[in-house]
Amino acid sequence: MRALSPEVASQYMYWYTDYIVGAKELNEAWNKPNRKEVEAKYGVRITGPKTVEIELIKPVGYFKYMLSQPTFAIVHPSMFDPSSKAWTDPSKYIVNSAYNITEWSVNQRITLQKNPQFYDAANVKLNKIFIYPIRDESTVMNMYTTGKLDWTGDNHIASHMVPSLRGRDDFHQMPILGTYMYEFNLKRKPLDDSRVRRALSLVVDREHIVEKVLRGGQVSTDRIVPPVIPDFQSLIPAPASMDDRVVEAKKLLAEAGYSDVSKFPSITIRYNTNEGHNKVAQSIQQMWKTKLGIDVKLENMEWKVFLKEQQAGNFDVSRKGWIGDYPDPATFLEIFQSTSENNDSNWKNVEYDQLVAEAAGIQDEAKRFAKEAKAEKILYDETPAFGIYHYSYYSLMKPNVKGYIPNVHGHYLYRYFSKEGDQKS
Repeated sequence: MRALSPEVASQYMYWYTDYIVGAKELNEAWNKPNRKEVEAKYGVRITGPKTVEIELIKPVGYFKYMLSQPTFAIVHPSMFDPSSKAWTDPSKYIVNSAYNITEWSVNQRITLQKNPQFYDAANVKLNKIFIYPIRDESTVMNMYTTGKLDWTGDNHIASHMVPSLRGRDDFHQMPILGTYMYEFNLKRKPLDDSRVRRALSLVVDREHIVEKVLRGGQVSTDRIVPPVIPDFQSLIPAPASMDDRVVEAKKLLAEAGYSDVSKFPSITIRYNTNEGHNKVAQSIQQMWKTKLGIDVKLENMEWKVFLKEQQAGNFDVSRKGWIGDYPDPATFLEIFQSTSENNDSNWKNVEYDQLVAEAAGIQDEAKRFAKEAKAEKILYDETPAFGIYHYSYYSLMKPNVKGYIPNVHGHYLYRYFSKEGDQKS
């Protein structure tokens, strides 16, 4: 319920207000005299010592997956007050997990101690876990090499090292539920024309970007929904050869009135300052120039400024990344609904909105996936955004560390970890 607090201003508040009975009303009455009266009608109820009942406004086929996210995690009342600093003080931090936080030295170390009150404490193998919040990739690699780290953690190794690490027994890589994409602003001409957007997407050589430019184990794609969702069958066709794609792109541009590309308006690719983003932008700039003759400008910004400008719609083409919250295509498709706060493209398609909305209420997964596949195909054809690659996690872990279970979310349960030859830490 903490996510409904206006002071918390959770970006996932809509998960409550859009789906749970009385949540929207409770959010609006949060600081008003009638809050208790409104709270009594809230659709989350404790019905037993270990039972919570949630009443939904309408059926949501994938709601059970949403419940696994931190937004729905149980928070102890002592840390409920947004103004409280209890959550930063290990001595006051109350959890219901396998480990307690006993030390939190900002930017230095976090120490986790086995929680004796955890319901399955007898099967928790490690007594202590030390976490080092290190940003410098060279430092991480040095600490791992010298035995000071047992695990580098995900993506804390320089991406250019990934090719040389493949094949090692201690190297792990896993594609995840995430997509790196470019988004168009449909309020800017000529990007309001789907033929122009499709043409620009067609000539992007994703394989070159992934294999020659980034070399970090990413998976090239022209889709938005990653292929790691079990049993989801996409309707998007396999990419044609680059030669055929260039021919098709030029045809689309001509149909849109740009057979003479010298008349094509100036557009700018915008991205937040980062070496990888810069490499991708430069590659696409060159591809659009060499394959279509279109000149493009590049502009990078500090993250907060970039985000503000993107949300305000002050861009032509913008880098966008999205990590899915649950294993259903909806976690990607919903961000392009016309009513979504995450839809910075200004794209609107009535049929698409309807398909995504209808799919949400279908309990049968196969039937829900069928509608979502149709929606994904519309998104692909209209191209308010286009995929470039799907993210992957990679790390180094000592062979004597056991219990590591790779997954598409990058969520790891330390309760299952163990260390052969050392059961203390």
